[in-house]
Amino acid sequence: MLKKLSLFFLYVHSILCLIKYVTNFELAIILKERRQARGLTQSELAAQSGVSLPLIQIIEAQRGNPTLEVLGKILKALGLTLSIFSPPANWGYLIQFGLPLTNEGAETKKRQRWDVDKFSENFKAAISEAYEDGPGNARKRDALVGMLLAISEYYPKKTEAMGLGPLARKYKSAEGRHIKLKRIALAELQKYL
Repeated sequence: MLKKLSLFFLYVHSILCLIKYVTNFELAIILKERRQARGLTQSELAAQSGVSLPLIQIIEAQRGNPTLEVLGKILKALGLTLSIFSPPANWGYLIQFGLPLTNEGAETKKRQRWDVDKFSENFKAAISEAYEDGPGNARKRDALVGMLLAISEYYPKKTEAMGLGPLARKYKSAEGRHIKLKRIALAELQKYL
């Protein structure tokens, strides 16, 4: 099952890089199984990767927490790659709190509670996704700007607390469509904030 895993999904939070989806236990299993599948001993892996034998042993024994540099060296020697990216935005979560988009095809789920960190994380991820080229992204950008305007105008302290202040100041002068979207977002946001 784990032998087929060729990428580690990492989550970057601020400057610190934390392994979120792969625990030390899973990491140890993946590295050991991949090493054995390639017919390498721990000593051979250490020599090929430039990482000390004791560190390889500690990692495989689930006692190590390797740096990204060390992990990159080991992965390269095993023919694996390291990818770092943010998790995708939960658009349904944002829509629940007033993002003026339709959620077609989504199952109706129980309403989630407002969590400033979760909202901020999803909002920032949504901005990153919306500014990529793709169908429907212009609409998403407009919806995000409308919501950002609603939050910043009516809840300025929350805007700063979420780290959205600089972005909100960028969009202070809104176009007509953004004002309409701001009103739609505000109607739903008022239920939670």
